[in-house]
Amino acid sequence: VETATVRINAGGDSYFNGGNVGIGNSPASDAKLEVWNGNLRVRGDQNNYIQLSNVAGNTKASLGNAGNEGDLSLYTSGNVKTVYLSSYYNSYINSSGGNLGIGTTAINGSFGASNTILAVKGKTSGGEGIIQITGLGNNATDNVGALTFHSQAEADPMCSIRSIRGTGDDVGSMAFLTNNGGTEAQRMSILYTGEIVLAAAE
Repeated sequence: VETATVRINAGGDSYFNGGNVGIGNSPASDAKLEVWNGNLRVRGDQNNYIQLSNVAGNTKASLGNAGNEGDLSLYTSGNVKTVYLSSYYNSYINSSGGNLGIGTTAINGSFGASNTILAVKGKTSGGEGIIQITGLGNNATDNVGALTFHSQAEADPMCSIRSIRGTGDDVGSMAFLTNNGGTEAQRMSILYTGEIVLAAAE
């Protein structure tokens, strides 16, 4: 019994199973489908995806649109979505997805398996790893940026460090705050003059 290698069926399944397919040119030997100098389009109102799955049918990566927004999802071998990038919704790398390096593939030091790390490395010798926080404060005493430290079960920060705009865009102070039962208070400031101001003990 001969098996067709190419089947085009207007009322049922169609397939090519005799080799690779090239559109616009001959395909590479390792590409089942290759498009040269053109676009591959998946079109619809919402929830349309290009999915990469293993032989068991478990999705490992998907690119598409949730609603009318674009998104990319990556999954672990345990079928847990660990990376989600969205053009509209919240994007994340969850705790099952490992750490994040910018400018580096390695994390210096041992921080324990239960911790999540963001590492930023300079490009060349002498280069710095920089995290930049830019706020839109225009007035004196506006908060421009903050680092906040939270417990998992509490929305209010336990502690925070804030940058405060002075009389100009290049004038600023730092404020250090702690929280006592839901009441956040400023405990120390480093003023733009270099003066350190400590709050009175409660």
